Amino acid sequence: MHDPFGPVWGASGVQGFYGEGYPFHRWLERFPIGFGFEETTFVAKTATRDPRPGNMPLDGIRPKERLPRCVHVRPLKAVALNAVGLSNPGLETLLAGPFPDITPWQERQEPFQISLMSLATTPESRIQETRDNLELIARVLPNFRTQYLGIQINISCPNVGVEHGATEDTENEILDIIDLAWKILGNKTYLIIKLPPTFPPQSAVRFSNHAACWGICFSNTVPWRSPIPWLSEDSPLQIKWDQLFGRNTKSPLQRRGFEQPGGLSGQPLLPITCEWIRQAREDGVLCHINGGGGILHPRDVFAVFAAGADSISLGSIAFLRPWRLQDCILQAWREYDKTLTEKIW
Repeated sequence: MHDPFGPVWGASGVQGFYGEGYPFHRWLERFPIGFGFEETTFVAKTATRDPRPGNMPLDGIRPKERLPRCVHVRPLKAVALNAVGLSNPGLETLLAGPFPDITPWQERQEPFQISLMSLATTPESRIQETRDNLELIARVLPNFRTQYLGIQINISCPNVGVEHGATEDTENEILDIIDLAWKILGNKTYLIIKLPPTFPPQSAVRFSNHAACWGICFSNTVPWRSPIPWLSEDSPLQIKWDQLFGRNTKSPLQRRGFEQPGGLSGQPLLPITCEWIRQAREDGVLCHINGGGGILHPRDVFAVFAAGADSISLGSIAFLRPWRLQDCILQAWREYDKTLTEKIW
């Protein structure tokens, strides 16, 4: 299978909409601590069809707040909660641009990915909204300079009221989306389905082996105090919420006044990610798997590849352990080169 995106991707949004980054990135880049996204595949922040204010006020495409209030970080516990809520100016605006000092998507020559999500409340309206998004891209696709454009379809986000569980209806909806993408875009893009940690690995088999599904990106944040339903209740991999945040029923973000409690990222997601990938491979998922969630150290990179991933994505490490970012990228390339060598021999 052709792999244009390499062994390490930036998680959706970790570098913003166009790779412009965030104010703290420029501060970190001043110091020789190993921070930087060189040799990663850029994945844009998730866009929706219509503009959405969310909980992170934007000045164009950049956050107005230097330290957004909708993100709560606990660096000593290596976790973060966010309720950004998919703040974005809308896909049509992002495709049209241009923004000052920004290279538009159409001008990027290297492989990269655009992330899309529907916020509609019913399967029928979500499919229609996805159709609208894909048709917007199809109209301008001839203007793209890159030969390798990935389209990530984000299935759920705990901060916008759209959270898919394991039902036959959800599997059918994803299959319909894949069929739709093939009909509208054909083989001109690489289709990737982004799944949340709550989605069982066995439920991914049907659509993952669809000829038009190039890959799966796993995972996203875990909704506040939610169990992982495909693990047993007493599994040691279940998140120990009380150890992280005490016995509070309200999240730190709700205590700041946000309606949404947020989704968890960081260290506790790593064993869940590895177990999901292992089970998915055992159940028969053959397509490309990109594993992310809780990768904060080079040994975590090794663990995700050992579980059966073809590539990794790096997100919360950028603010939880930024001094390890380059080391993790280098480790991903080592694992990738090792895999290639094994396939050749």
